[in-house]
Amino acid sequence: MVPRNASFFASLRVALHGLLFVFTSEPNFRIHCLATGAVVAAAVWFGVTRQEATLLTFACVIVLGAEMINTTLERIVNLVSPEWQEDARLAKDAAAGTRARSAAPSTVLRIRP
Repeated sequence: MVPRNASFFASLRVALHGLLFVFTSEPNFRIHCLATGAVVAAAVWFGVTRQEATLLTFACVIVLGAEMINTTLERIVNLVSPEWQEDARLAKDAAAGTRARSAAPSTVLRIRP
């Protein structure tokens, strides 16, 4: 945890540590990162416009962010409720559903007719 009056670089270090943690611990996040790489490669290959690239970037960032939020919520639920409980399962399922919901529009994003 970073103290309240920590420098920008200390906060950045903690944020990068969290990103690395999610990348190394969550297979779905790695899959989404690979998909993002494929989207970037396809965007370069097809020569998308700046506006199209912006839309693709937003879609990728939303999916990756939702995956990180899902991981955070799952860890919090595990911390608060280490033993199995139906409510804990439902909270985790809802978080996973939010992540899936964020990815769904990205799969049908169509740039050109």
